[in-house]
Amino acid sequence: MKKYIVYLVVLILFSIDGYFIYKSINSFRKINTFKKETALVVETKYAKHGKRGRTYYLKMKLKPTASEGDIYDIELSESTRFTFRSLPKISKDDIVTYYLMEDSLLKAPKVIGLSTEKKARSNFQVFLDIYNCYNAIYPHFFSLIICGLLFAFIRKNYNEKIAFDCYIVLYPYILFKVFLIILT
Repeated sequence: MKKYIVYLVVLILFSIDGYFIYKSINSFRKINTFKKETALVVETKYAKHGKRGRTYYLKMKLKPTASEGDIYDIELSESTRFTFRSLPKISKDDIVTYYLMEDSLLKAPKVIGLSTEKKARSNFQVFLDIYNCYNAIYPHFFSLIICGLLFAFIRKNYNEKIAFDCYIVLYPYILFKVFLIILT
Protein backbone atom coordinates (compact mmCIF):
# COMPACT_ATOMS: atom_id res chain seq x y z
CA MET A 1 0.00 0.00 0.00
CA LYS A 2 2.85 2.37 0.78
CA LYS A 3 4.30 2.24 -2.71
CA TYR A 4 0.98 3.27 -4.20
CA ILE A 5 1.38 6.64 -2.50
CA VAL A 6 4.57 7.19 -4.51
CA TYR A 7 2.84 5.95 -7.68
CA LEU A 8 -0.01 8.42 -7.10
CA VAL A 9 2.34 11.37 -6.55
CA VAL A 10 4.34 10.56 -9.70
CA LEU A 11 1.09 10.17 -11.67
CA ILE A 12 -0.08 13.58 -10.46
CA LEU A 13 3.24 15.18 -11.43
CA PHE A 14 3.13 13.55 -14.89
CA SER A 15 -0.47 14.74 -15.29
CA ILE A 16 0.43 18.35 -14.50
CA ASP A 17 3.31 18.35 -16.99
CA GLY A 18 1.17 16.57 -19.56
CA TYR A 19 -1.55 19.18 -19.17
CA PHE A 20 0.88 22.05 -19.82
CA ILE A 21 2.34 20.25 -22.83
CA TYR A 22 -1.21 19.71 -24.12
CA LYS A 23 -2.02 23.41 -23.60
CA SER A 24 1.17 24.38 -25.44
CA ILE A 25 0.43 22.12 -28.41
CA ASN A 26 -3.18 23.29 -28.54
CA SER A 27 -2.13 26.96 -28.40
CA PHE A 28 0.46 26.38 -31.11
CA ARG A 29 -2.18 24.84 -33.36
CA LYS A 30 -4.42 27.89 -32.79
CA ILE A 31 -1.66 30.47 -33.28
CA ASN A 32 -3.46 32.03 -36.25
CA THR A 33 -6.28 33.09 -33.93
CA PHE A 34 -3.91 35.13 -31.72
CA LYS A 35 -3.61 38.86 -32.23
CA LYS A 36 -0.60 39.59 -34.47
CA GLU A 37 1.09 42.95 -34.17
CA THR A 38 3.86 44.80 -35.95
CA ALA A 39 5.97 47.44 -34.25
CA LEU A 40 9.06 49.57 -34.69
CA VAL A 41 11.85 49.04 -32.17
CA VAL A 42 12.69 52.35 -30.53
CA GLU A 43 15.26 51.06 -28.05
CA THR A 44 16.86 47.71 -27.16
CA LYS A 45 18.97 46.59 -24.25
CA TYR A 46 20.55 43.20 -23.72
CA ALA A 47 21.63 42.46 -20.17
CA LYS A 48 23.16 39.55 -18.29
CA HIS A 49 21.82 38.55 -14.92
CA GLY A 50 23.20 36.24 -12.30
CA LYS A 51 26.63 35.54 -10.89
CA ARG A 52 27.83 33.65 -13.92
CA GLY A 53 25.77 35.49 -16.53
CA ARG A 54 23.59 32.53 -17.45
CA THR A 55 20.39 34.46 -18.01
CA TYR A 56 20.05 37.09 -20.73
CA TYR A 57 17.34 39.71 -20.73
CA LEU A 58 16.11 41.64 -23.71
CA LYS A 59 14.35 44.88 -22.87
CA MET A 60 12.75 46.79 -25.74
CA LYS A 61 10.62 49.84 -26.29
CA LEU A 62 8.23 49.36 -29.18
CA LYS A 63 6.01 51.75 -31.10
CA PRO A 64 3.09 50.08 -32.95
CA THR A 65 3.12 50.74 -36.69
CA ALA A 66 -0.52 49.91 -37.42
CA SER A 67 -2.02 52.50 -35.10
CA GLU A 68 -1.05 55.68 -33.33
CA GLY A 69 -0.38 53.91 -30.04
CA ASP A 70 1.92 54.79 -27.21
CA ILE A 71 5.40 53.38 -26.84
CA TYR A 72 5.38 50.33 -24.58
CA ASP A 73 7.97 48.06 -23.05
CA ILE A 74 8.56 44.34 -23.60
CA GLU A 75 10.92 42.25 -21.53
CA LEU A 76 12.02 38.73 -22.52
CA SER A 77 14.50 36.40 -20.85
CA GLU A 78 16.57 33.41 -21.89
CA SER A 79 18.74 31.00 -19.98
CA THR A 80 21.98 30.10 -21.70
CA ARG A 81 22.53 26.89 -19.79
CA PHE A 82 21.50 23.66 -21.58
CA THR A 83 18.52 25.01 -23.49
CA PHE A 84 17.17 25.06 -27.04
CA ARG A 85 15.22 28.30 -26.60
CA SER A 86 16.92 31.46 -27.81
CA LEU A 87 16.18 35.15 -28.02
CA PRO A 88 16.08 36.83 -31.43
CA LYS A 89 18.81 39.28 -32.40
CA ILE A 90 17.05 42.63 -32.57
CA SER A 91 18.53 46.08 -32.96
CA LYS A 92 17.18 49.61 -32.93
CA ASP A 93 14.94 50.62 -35.88
CA ASP A 94 14.05 47.02 -36.76
CA ILE A 95 10.45 46.22 -37.54
CA VAL A 96 9.28 43.27 -35.46
CA THR A 97 6.19 41.11 -35.57
CA TYR A 98 4.84 39.07 -32.68
CA TYR A 99 1.73 37.38 -31.36
CA LEU A 100 -0.10 38.29 -28.17
CA MET A 101 -1.22 35.08 -26.48
CA GLU A 102 -4.18 35.37 -24.16
CA ASP A 103 -5.29 32.45 -22.04
CA SER A 104 -7.34 31.94 -18.91
CA LEU A 105 -4.28 30.50 -17.13
CA LEU A 106 -2.15 33.57 -17.88
CA LYS A 107 -2.52 36.77 -15.88
CA ALA A 108 -1.78 39.08 -18.81
CA PRO A 109 -1.25 38.64 -22.55
CA LYS A 110 2.21 37.25 -23.31
CA VAL A 111 4.45 38.07 -26.27
CA ILE A 112 5.40 35.01 -28.33
CA GLY A 113 7.09 34.49 -31.67
CA LEU A 114 8.97 37.77 -31.67
CA SER A 115 10.83 38.04 -34.98
CA THR A 116 12.26 40.65 -37.32
CA GLU A 117 11.60 41.10 -41.03
CA LYS A 118 15.12 39.86 -41.74
CA LYS A 119 14.93 36.68 -39.71
CA ALA A 120 11.70 34.91 -38.85
CA ARG A 121 11.40 32.61 -35.85
CA SER A 122 11.14 28.89 -36.53
CA ASN A 123 8.00 27.03 -35.53
CA PHE A 124 9.98 25.15 -32.90
CA GLN A 125 11.10 28.43 -31.27
CA VAL A 126 7.51 29.71 -31.28
CA PHE A 127 6.38 26.48 -29.61
CA LEU A 128 9.09 26.89 -26.97
CA ASP A 129 7.92 30.47 -26.38
CA ILE A 130 4.40 29.19 -25.77
CA TYR A 131 5.60 26.40 -23.48
CA ASN A 132 7.74 28.89 -21.57
CA CYS A 133 4.65 31.02 -20.88
CA TYR A 134 2.90 28.04 -19.30
CA ASN A 135 6.08 26.98 -17.53
CA ALA A 136 6.08 30.29 -15.65
CA ILE A 137 2.87 29.14 -13.94
CA TYR A 138 4.36 25.86 -12.70
CA PRO A 139 8.16 26.01 -12.44
CA HIS A 140 10.22 22.86 -12.92
CA PHE A 141 11.99 23.07 -9.59
CA PHE A 142 8.72 22.58 -7.70
CA SER A 143 8.27 19.04 -8.94
CA LEU A 144 11.99 18.25 -8.52
CA ILE A 145 11.75 19.28 -4.85
CA ILE A 146 8.80 16.92 -4.47
CA CYS A 147 10.88 14.14 -6.08
CA GLY A 148 13.73 14.83 -3.65
CA LEU A 149 11.34 14.63 -0.72
CA LEU A 150 9.99 11.36 -2.12
CA PHE A 151 13.52 9.95 -2.32
CA ALA A 152 14.10 10.83 1.34
CA PHE A 153 10.72 9.38 2.31
CA ILE A 154 11.34 6.15 0.39
CA ARG A 155 14.82 5.66 1.81
CA LYS A 156 13.64 6.21 5.37
CA ASN A 157 10.37 4.26 5.42
CA TYR A 158 10.53 1.41 2.88
CA ASN A 159 12.42 -1.86 2.66
CA GLU A 160 14.71 -2.57 -0.31
CA LYS A 161 12.19 -4.33 -2.57
CA ILE A 162 9.46 -1.73 -2.25
CA ALA A 163 12.04 1.08 -2.52
CA PHE A 164 13.34 -0.42 -5.77
CA ASP A 165 9.80 -0.53 -7.20
CA CYS A 166 9.32 3.12 -6.26
CA TYR A 167 12.65 4.13 -7.79
CA ILE A 168 11.67 2.39 -11.05
CA VAL A 169 8.66 4.71 -11.24
CA LEU A 170 10.46 7.84 -10.05
CA TYR A 171 13.54 7.79 -12.30
CA PRO A 172 11.66 8.03 -15.64
CA TYR A 173 9.80 11.07 -14.33
CA ILE A 174 13.06 12.75 -13.35
CA LEU A 175 14.51 12.04 -16.82
CA PHE A 176 11.34 13.43 -18.41
CA LYS A 177 11.62 16.56 -16.25
CA VAL A 178 15.29 17.03 -17.19
CA PHE A 179 14.26 16.84 -20.86
CA LEU A 180 11.66 19.56 -20.29
CA ILE A 181 14.22 21.72 -18.52
CA ILE A 182 16.58 21.38 -21.47
CA LEU A 183 13.81 22.43 -23.85
CA THR A 184 13.08 25.63 -22.00
